[in-house]
Amino acid sequence: MDKKLELQQKQERMEELKPIVSKGFPTDEELDLYIEKNKKYFDEYDILFKEIQKLKYEIKTPQEKEEYDEYLRKLKLKAEGKPLI
Repeated sequence: MDKKLELQQKQERMEELKPIVSKGFPTDEELDLYIEKNKKYFDEYDILFKEIQKLKYEIKTPQEKEEYDEYLRKLKLKAEGKPLI
C-alpha cells in the first residue's frame, strides 16, 4: 500500500477515536472507569499515533530526514544541558 494513503487512513481513524479518548470527566474516578471500559480504543489510539509518526518520517525526503535528525540531536543535547555544537 502507498505510504501516503496508509498515513491518511490512519489519521482518519485517529480522528474517529479522538472524541472517545479526549473526553473529560469531573473526577479521576469517573475517568478511570471510562478508560477501563474503553481500553481497546485508548490502546488503538496509542498504536496509531506511533505508526503515524513512523510513516511521517519514512515519507520525508533524505534532506528532510537529515534536518529532523539534527533537530532531535540538538534537542537531546539541550535536555542533557550540553552545548549545542
